[in-house]
Amino acid sequence: MPCCQELLRKSITVKEVHRGNRGYGNYVILQHGSLECLYGHLSMILVNEHDEVQAGDVVAISGNTGKSTGPHLHLRLRKDGKSVDPKPFITYLNDYISDLQARIASVKFGDKPDKKLNISNLAEVLEAYHVKYPRIVIAQALLETGYFTSRVCWDCKNLFGLRRPSDGSYYRFGHWEESVKAYRDYVQYKYKGGDYHDEGTADSQNTVKAI
Repeated sequence: MPCCQELLRKSITVKEVHRGNRGYGNYVILQHGSLECLYGHLSMILVNEHDEVQAGDVVAISGNTGKSTGPHLHLRLRKDGKSVDPKPFITYLNDYISDLQARIASVKFGDKPDKKLNISNLAEVLEAYHVKYPRIVIAQALLETGYFTSRVCWDCKNLFGLRRPSDGSYYRFGHWEESVKAYRDYVQYKYKGGDYHDEGTADSQNTVKAI
């Protein structure tokens, strides 16, 4: 996908920076070769027009400016002045990031990652085991494992840093799905009938927002 690869160009130019309360509100347009990418409804802009940035640089923070009914990030792609569907580009970038994570993990641990471990499959397993507050639990797993790259995640198949009370060592599982069941049985059962947020398991309701 040569067109998609333009999103990963080493040199990306900040074509336009706009601040206002109409339409897209505060927005930034990045020039990726023949592609233009607009990020709208931003709360804060961290770059200036004509700046050169690279893939991975933080250029802004999402928000709720302009014609918006709630905090979100508006993404618009244009090629040769015409809007294009961003889905193929998002899919390409997700695959690219997954491949990078696999390479990093291979260098760190000398093994290949479990391709079945991803957010979608984790959500399905949480539902299958009737785990409460799945979005918060997913956020906890991502924070605990560094987006599924930590040694405990790899070596112990342990997504939540579960430890044995007797000696403090990490529980080891044969498959990461077993750690989901253990999380339900060892952690969530303690808060049955209580307030999951206030009991300390999810210390802040902003946990999901942080992800």
